[in-house]
Amino acid sequence: MKNPTLILARTELRNFWGGAAAGVTLLVFLGFLGFFFYNSVVVYVAESLSAAARGRSLHASPALFSQGLSNIPLALMLVAPLVTMRALSPHRRGGGLDYFQTLPLGGGTLVLGQYLAAVASLAFLSLLGLVPFACLLGAGVGRPALLLTALVGLWALSSAFAAVGVLGSAMFPSPAGAGLGTLGMLGLMWMLGWARPYTDSDLGLVDLWLNLAFAPRFTRFTLGLVDAGDLVFFLALTLLALLNARLFLRARGLSGAE
Repeated sequence: MKNPTLILARTELRNFWGGAAAGVTLLVFLGFLGFFFYNSVVVYVAESLSAAARGRSLHASPALFSQGLSNIPLALMLVAPLVTMRALSPHRRGGGLDYFQTLPLGGGTLVLGQYLAAVASLAFLSLLGLVPFACLLGAGVGRPALLLTALVGLWALSSAFAAVGVLGSAMFPSPAGAGLGTLGMLGLMWMLGWARPYTDSDLGLVDLWLNLAFAPRFTRFTLGLVDAGDLVFFLALTLLALLNARLFLRARGLSGAE
């Protein structure tokens, strides 16, 4: 017997990458990625000229490689809503959820299938984002180990982003609302890391909130550090988001009437 979850995931992948949404997503992702990479080069050139005026030299690896890698998650976060915004909301509005209730996994089939399709798309975009840095490696800039650890971090991020996107699609009945809701949730967790320099480190509750930030956790991957705690965090966030997506559908009775 064929697995309905995998069938759904393959169908969603074909629908997404065979339509106009994939072109828009690629255009936005590559546009942001090119903008961030261009800024990294501009900053490196300016700092190199400044260092040369003082009789010093600036190593290209930290400026172009590590700092550049840290920009990929931001571009990925900005396109994640485009990938997941139609995951569940069209099924809710069209009454298609009732069909999935008849499958062995019930509504979980739909949630898991849409998650697998989304995480596959985001993982592909992650690989695409690493192409410029693979070229830098060929030019002798950077270390292969940093590229590998960054890949691990990007795939962990892709899993969390996909799950949060599916949750956003379960919470809102329209794709536009789902996209904005997903961007809001991911943006909030991203910006939490910016507050660290302005907070009192002795406040345990503040530290708890800051630990929910994505950026500091991914930065460790770009430095070649694979922390088990970071991997557990992304896994826990993925499972929590998927569980809540399933609960949201169940709370609405899975009737398809919105």
